[in-house]
Amino acid sequence: MKKIILCLVLNWMSLMVLGQENFEGVVVYQNRDNKTTNNISKLVAYFKENFIRVTSYKKVKIGELDTTIKEKEILVDLKNGFAYNFQGMTNLVFKDSIINDKLFNEGKVFLKNIDSEVKILGQECIVTRIDSTNDITTNIPFIQNLEFFYAKKLFFKVPIQYKFYEGSIFLSNGINLGLGMKFEIPEKDSLVNISLIATNIEKYNLNDSIFIIPDSVKIFDSRNFKNELLQEFNKE
Repeated sequence: MKKIILCLVLNWMSLMVLGQENFEGVVVYQNRDNKTTNNISKLVAYFKENFIRVTSYKKVKIGELDTTIKEKEILVDLKNGFAYNFQGMTNLVFKDSIINDKLFNEGKVFLKNIDSEVKILGQECIVTRIDSTNDITTNIPFIQNLEFFYAKKLFFKVPIQYKFYEGSIFLSNGINLGLGMKFEIPEKDSLVNISLIATNIEKYNLNDSIFIIPDSVKIFDSRNFKNELLQEFNKE
């Protein structure tokens, strides 16, 4: 009888997972804090099965003119386990592994859902904190009360061995699509409250070209960058 019940439960769970359609489209996030009157920057994330491409933009002042410039760009390949960091206006890209940090793999650091109700753009969210068994809650020790918000009814699956990659942990908890995060940073006698929250969600089919790196771009392994760069110079 126990085996029959277990099989029924496993079958039900499989159907639930299969029924969760992966989100494909674009989410725009706005970066704000309680010390700055204007929006600091925004982040645009493109989601397609096995891929995420993220571009951040920053407001700058050039003379009397306020303008927005591209600050950073990263392509996350969830099929092969790599992140590609684009280096400004150059034709250089650094490649890094996105396999989970050792602390996550050993279960010393983990995500913990908390009992809180948050809605973003009409979407009910799961509120999650990074928790720890050894007082290490983040790679950045001065960050406090780090929380992530994941949509209950929007899904973007990430393989378990990559779900804790720092560049995409706020974009998916492995199952649910991320709609933002917030945290605090101590500053003298006060706290700076910083948030990155979704301001627009558009669901539509994206062109594969968004997730393809042109042949003209040089890709270097970040762990062996100096040697590979020297090899390129010697070829020329």
